[in-house]
Amino acid sequence: MFSNDAPASVAYWPLGIAEQLALCIEAQLTSKALRTEHPCYGTDIKLMVVRHGPRPRVQMTARVPQIVCPQPTHQGRG
Repeated sequence: MFSNDAPASVAYWPLGIAEQLALCIEAQLTSKALRTEHPCYGTDIKLMVVRHGPRPRVQMTARVPQIVCPQPTHQGRG
């Protein structure tokens, strides 16, 4: 079986550094202010945050889709 969109999630309570980071970044990427400033960002955002070892070493991958925004056309080309 193949998939190009296979999300996975693992969590626990209380929130650790990786969960806090994921929630904060997701809130920023989906905020009204960011959508106003960058209207070409899509809404199907995916984050993967992994914490390694007892000393918090965190890695993050973000997938933020881009929507092609209409651009003005130039007349007389061709």
